[in-house]
Amino acid sequence: MSYLKKMLMKDYTPFEIAELILAKRNNSITGGEERNLNEWKNRSDRNELLYKRLLEENIDADAVERRFEGYDYDKYYKDCCKKIDKSKRIKSIEILKWAALILIPVAVLSLVYFRDSGTKVYQAMADIRPGTSNAVLILSDGEKVTLGDKNAGDLIVKDNIKVESDTLKYENVTTEKIAFNTIIIPRGGEFVLKLSDGTKIWLNAESELKYPVSFTGNERKVYLKGEGFFEVTKNEKSPFKVVTNDHVISVLGTEFSIRAYSDEKYITTTLESGKVSIDAGNRHAELHPGQQSNVSNSEMTVKEVNTQLYTAWRNNKYVFDNQSLREILHTLSRWYDMEVDYDQYNLGDIRFTGELMKYSNITDFLEKLETLEKVRFDINGKKVRVSPY
Repeated sequence: MSYLKKMLMKDYTPFEIAELILAKRNNSITGGEERNLNEWKNRSDRNELLYKRLLEENIDADAVERRFEGYDYDKYYKDCCKKIDKSKRIKSIEILKWAALILIPVAVLSLVYFRDSGTKVYQAMADIRPGTSNAVLILSDGEKVTLGDKNAGDLIVKDNIKVESDTLKYENVTTEKIAFNTIIIPRGGEFVLKLSDGTKIWLNAESELKYPVSFTGNERKVYLKGEGFFEVTKNEKSPFKVVTNDHVISVLGTEFSIRAYSDEKYITTTLESGKVSIDAGNRHAELHPGQQSNVSNSEMTVKEVNTQLYTAWRNNKYVFDNQSLREILHTLSRWYDMEVDYDQYNLGDIRFTGELMKYSNITDFLEKLETLEKVRFDINGKKVRVSPY
């Protein structure tokens, strides 16, 4: 008699349930094992939901192997067993062979499901990944250069333009002719730009910046779409200006962020240090450190804020403080290149507080939100569905 038949009905581990479901999928389950599986399944609606999902979804063995390539299955399996129940160790060579293809991913799903008193299970093969450093540079003659992971390493684009890791750098050259370059950051991307005057700009996903290769005259002007954090080199003789539509931010030397996405209502400027002046239509304001302006249709408001909520992304962290789920997932969807749907529109109005490291797995963050028992998340490929808890 197998250990599965001997195990206590009231004390199933995720691995035991995973093996039972695996046996059911393979039509190799015995009568006693099926009774145990049905007894567990009928305990709760959540168990039945997990059972149906794992039994009905197709598992591509080749895809599983590719997804878990490089894993030490034997060590991983035994470590998990230790964490679950030291009194129940699965030692079967046959089980470990199956684990390499199916059992481990299924058990991982089960572990996620069982953790935190029933956190909803996630699809093991989810395609949602953090973004990477990548961009497209358009030179003044129209030539396009791909930057980032697909073109790893240092790169000399022109004599005065080079790429070092995730930063595009320009050296100052004397010229009378103004030539503009444009850098485009795709969804799921980011890049850092160092202009010829030494100004450094962090560009977030779905952003675009048009700028001169070398600054001339009595001002330094760039054009932004999307989101950027600016660390401006001070030059009292040549103010630095950022233009977004009819919105102009003027500075001498300072650190600030601008969020100006076309699908959002407000253009937001947040000042960390220094001083900036803002002109939008017939409205004018000056910001001091810790202040933020919000502009919509030439209407402007200024308020005190915690700047980290709006600039921490530059330091590889997202920080949310009592923000609506819709705002949170809208921000994260640009970086994780994901789509979000709501079963009920008002679910997006629920407010949450939390932090997420920029290169971490999105499912870890969603799991934490689920533990508050307000919403559930279901991941299918690059789509996240939000439903009532």
